[in-house]
Amino acid sequence: MLAERVKEWSKNWKQEGKLEGKLEGKLEGRQEGESEFLLYLLEQRFGQVSETVRERIETADSQTLLLWGKRILAAQTIEEVFAD
Repeated sequence: MLAERVKEWSKNWKQEGKLEGKLEGKLEGRQEGESEFLLYLLEQRFGQVSETVRERIETADSQTLLLWGKRILAAQTIEEVFAD
């Protein structure tokens, strides 16, 4: 009886681990896509971006990327997109 419970617990933990891994992968993929799209928009609007800007975008969280994306619409310079 105990052995069966241990097997069941182990199975549940593995399933939970797989679900967590899938979720993490989806979130990382989404953030990567957001970063790539923001870089594309910046390059279309302002020309080639610096390596510093590229690194800043690649390390930003989703909310920050969204904020910067909104700022592109009104910004006259790339600096205005990233102004704090």
